[in-house]
Amino acid sequence: MGLQVTGTESAPIKIKGTELTLPSVYVRVEFSGYSDGNTLESAFKVYLNKETYQSENPTPLEVEFNGVGRRNTFTLEPLEIQGLDITLTKLSELFTNSGYQVQVV
Repeated sequence: MGLQVTGTESAPIKIKGTELTLPSVYVRVEFSGYSDGNTLESAFKVYLNKETYQSENPTPLEVEFNGVGRRNTFTLEPLEIQGLDITLTKLSELFTNSGYQVQVV
């Protein structure tokens, strides 16, 4: 699973090193749960769309997001369990709070 991230006027998706923007991208997420059981780290790669990711030789894009880094560390609340679902939720919240529109796909 991944995220479909759509840029907005206040939060564009810029191709790194240019002023060119993309309307939306597919973000493929990976995560690591720390041994403390309360912390997880996420990382992601960006593709033009899900079909590009699923192609035989997918090539990640180098893009820049406002307020969202490629690696992020999250501290979980009590009762939250480390895993892909909570990682997608936390990362979606980060993108949304930075002005992007996000859908889990």
